[in-house]
This record gives sequence, structure tokens and C-alpha cells, in this order.
Amino acid sequence: MNINGLKISFLAAIISMACTTKVSEWVLLNAVSDKYLLVYYHNGNLSEKITQQHNELMNEAEKANILFRTVQKEDVKEPSYSLYYNNRMLAEYGSYDSLRTVISSPLRENIAEELIEGQLCVML
Repeated sequence: MNINGLKISFLAAIISMACTTKVSEWVLLNAVSDKYLLVYYHNGNLSEKITQQHNELMNEAEKANILFRTVQKEDVKEPSYSLYYNNRMLAEYGSYDSLRTVISSPLRENIAEELIEGQLCVML
């Protein structure tokens, strides 16, 4: 290696030590999160209780990168919720109560806590 190559390598090493932000931290803070889609399929009018539950769900879903929609279809026998990611159904839920773990769960909070504390990766 010639003297110029050695100088460039030495300069690059010094500059790389000056960077204090980890790449994984930068990506976590600056990357746009993909959105999930949660759809409530029903075949009739929504009761006041369900409308209130859906309003609460919309407020909470925004924090969890979830878009919420209601869809009325004639062929729906029982109302249900379906969770989609990239037009692929991931899960189906029969009731509002079963959705609680989608938006907030101890595991989700633990993962967020570990990432905030500086863990480079979290095993799922």
C-alpha cells in the first residue's frame, strides 16, 4: 500500500470513530413504518356500542401503525375483524375484545423498551 492509501485509511478510521449514532438507531428513528390494515366486516347497521368501540380503536390504532376501516358486505354471516399487511390477511378476530393484544400487549411493550434501551436487535 502506498503512502496515500495509508493516509486515506487512517483518515477514514478517525472519521468513523467520530460517528456516535448507530446505523440501527438511525434507521429505527428515521424509517417510515409500514402500515397494517384492520378491517371490520359487517352486514348491517352498527350499534352505538360498536361505534364507540371503533372510535376508541381508531385512536389507539394510529399509535400502532394500523389503519382501521369498516366494510359492509351482504354475505357476512358474523361480524369479524381481519388484519392485513401488504394485501395479505395475517389474522382474523371474532370480537372486539380479542383485538386488545394487537395494539397493546406486554410483549410489544417489552420489545419497544429493549429497542429504546439500545438493543441492536430483538428476537421474536
